[in-house]
Amino acid sequence: MKPKEEEESTSLYFLRDHRTTINSHCILRIKDMVALFTMAKTLALRLHLLSHLDDQILPSLKACAGEEGSGLDPIVLAQLTQLYMTVKLECPFYDGPRLSPKFRVKSFLASGQSLETPVEPQFYNAVKSGLVDLLGARSYFASRVLTPYCYTLDIEIKLDEEGYVLPACHSDEVHKRIALCIDGSKRFAANAEKLLGKEAIKQRHLRILGYEVVQIPYYEFEKLKNKEEVVEYLHKKIFPNSYRLSW
Repeated sequence: MKPKEEEESTSLYFLRDHRTTINSHCILRIKDMVALFTMAKTLALRLHLLSHLDDQILPSLKACAGEEGSGLDPIVLAQLTQLYMTVKLECPFYDGPRLSPKFRVKSFLASGQSLETPVEPQFYNAVKSGLVDLLGARSYFASRVLTPYCYTLDIEIKLDEEGYVLPACHSDEVHKRIALCIDGSKRFAANAEKLLGKEAIKQRHLRILGYEVVQIPYYEFEKLKNKEEVVEYLHKKIFPNSYRLSW
């Protein structure tokens, strides 16, 4: 029988000698668990804050800004609105206090650039020009569409049940809504092809709302050399199988 000190030494040697053989999948599982735990804590905090809006936070807001909330920083109101919208979308089971409509903003984009990054005009115009060539007319897509959840769509394309592209003015028989995110360099982290957090949250929420989100990132679009390549690129991105127009 080995002495206790020798057993401990052997165990330490075993761990040191075999640390490179630890299953990487297990490490990923641990990382996932940590990430989930962090998300759970954040969500719990948000729910706790929201549950106190009516009885603690909102009276202070009213005292500072009056009944209409005109004296409050629009960025603060936008952040409160996004918190409310996030809980509503991510936690439909929540039935606690709600943010009063008088404190909700109509558009995140109009409240500064803290929650949405404006589309870059030159990039935007180039994509719109390509869409006209692809779809045959400007009337088949809408620009800068404000959703009921305060986010602004760069481009919206509507399809009927059979996959036909509908005129943008149609509100009936819309089976699918495609949201084009024309993501310029300002929507990405510096020197990286990774969306900023606020843009990732926006696209996640659009998907929850039922939109098919199609990204048009600048680093793909800038490689296109002529009109034909632009049209082909947009066709593959938006209609990977086929597309048809409703004339």
